Amino acid sequence: MFNFAKLFGKGPFSGLQAHMHKVEGCIAKLQEIFDLFFEGKHEEIEAKALALSDEEHEADIIKNEIRNNLSKSYFLSVDRSQLLDIIHLQDSIADQAEDVAQFLVMRRLKAPATLEKLLRDSVNKNIDAFWDVVKIINKLDALEEASFGGVEAEKVRTLTSQIAFKEHEADVIKGAFLKELFNIADDLSTAEFYLWNYHIEHINKISHLSEKLAMRIDTLVAIKS
Repeated sequence: MFNFAKLFGKGPFSGLQAHMHKVEGCIAKLQEIFDLFFEGKHEEIEAKALALSDEEHEADIIKNEIRNNLSKSYFLSVDRSQLLDIIHLQDSIADQAEDVAQFLVMRRLKAPATLEKLLRDSVNKNIDAFWDVVKIINKLDALEEASFGGVEAEKVRTLTSQIAFKEHEADVIKGAFLKELFNIADDLSTAEFYLWNYHIEHINKISHLSEKLAMRIDTLVAIKS
């Protein structure tokens, strides 16, 4: 059981950052899983996926601890609903990572040659967008100290724009992947076609959720500044 007082002892954002740290672990392990996948080391993927699920479970514990103990009377510099919205988005990213990992375990797939580069590009772009939103979450304390204005607020706006562009790039890659997937559909089994469609959709949600999370923080900054 996580100690709520410890989570929020340094301010209202400490709990969010503790939770995001666990989400980071999920995404880092997902990257490792795809590294194993591209190297053809399928026998090692299941153990890594189990470790990712453990990390996601720990994130859930922190999320639930925050939800159950974040009293409306507790002094916070931002609205309780805003904090809960942020942690919900963070948790959704961890869920996406776990879902993709579990589907890679369910069936051993090998990316067709014409899809492999697009898949690599999609994974890298989506995860890159995520690491940018981590930077924003890590700036929350500095933002609060700066009364949500000044240089720190400008850094958040810059990062938010950067994430939005990366999400757009991820969408372009996804479109190219789906186009090629349909081009080679006759060479794939129904299950393979479904799984590749599933993977690209769910991988792409990582950048989509990262952009949405960044936008939430950007809106918070605009309201508070």
